[in-house]
Amino acid sequence: MTRSKTFQFRSRGKLLFAQKWWPKDYPRAVVIFVHSWAEHSGRYADISGHLTKQGYATYGFDFEGHGQSEGFRGAIFNFQQWVTDVNAFVASIQSELRSVPIFLCGFGMGGCAVAYAITAEHHEIEGVIFAASGLVVSKKLSKFKILMSWLLGGLLPKWPISLLPPNQMSSVTSEQKHYDEDPLVYHGYMNAGTAKELLLANLHIGQKLGSIDVPMLVLHGAEDGLVSPEGATAVYTQAASLDKTLHLYPKILHDVFHENNRLEVFEHVRTWLDARTKEQW
Repeated sequence: MTRSKTFQFRSRGKLLFAQKWWPKDYPRAVVIFVHSWAEHSGRYADISGHLTKQGYATYGFDFEGHGQSEGFRGAIFNFQQWVTDVNAFVASIQSELRSVPIFLCGFGMGGCAVAYAITAEHHEIEGVIFAASGLVVSKKLSKFKILMSWLLGGLLPKWPISLLPPNQMSSVTSEQKHYDEDPLVYHGYMNAGTAKELLLANLHIGQKLGSIDVPMLVLHGAEDGLVSPEGATAVYTQAASLDKTLHLYPKILHDVFHENNRLEVFEHVRTWLDARTKEQW
């Protein structure tokens, strides 16, 4: 596992844990990884190690209540705070590395935060990567469940309502075990307030997909049981970007960066980045 340099940055008056992985020389570009609900930035060490060997720097931070950042564990009481934190982190890196191209990579609900950020605020970024991203409300979710999430989240936001289904992160036993035993991953119940905020974020982004106009790479496991692959096809179909690529991986579950074909996924990311940074390199 590639070691990172850790630091803190301030957003909304709060200090959040962050880390970066740097290549030997000055980076050809920066990839900012935005983690999903319950996980943390350290889970991107493997793909960061792959990319730093090719001259890229990677950055990540832990949202409030996640990983090594302080806060109520696993809670999102206002998804706009995630968006604000993404914007603040991007701005801090842009001020540090003014001439280096920046790409955003959002995994799971981190992808929703990335989509929210780039459609709500102008960023000088070169492109986005959506990995197993929650971008639309699944058609399998009934109107009754949507209504109940809305009501319960408003009335009893800290009420525990659900656990993630077991053995759905990766089909690789060792990778699933590593996730299950990771002390920095939140393994408790999702509360009603968090469920409501994630639902509202999905509803919002589902209406904004057509305004995404930057180069875009979409990665999703075809057997993902946590985030429906229909979100991947929706953003690929609806986004205004003229430069977009979609990879749906057969027999792959949710975490495309920790699956049995992860080197293939890493290379898809690397070659996509190479093709969009060759003029600067």
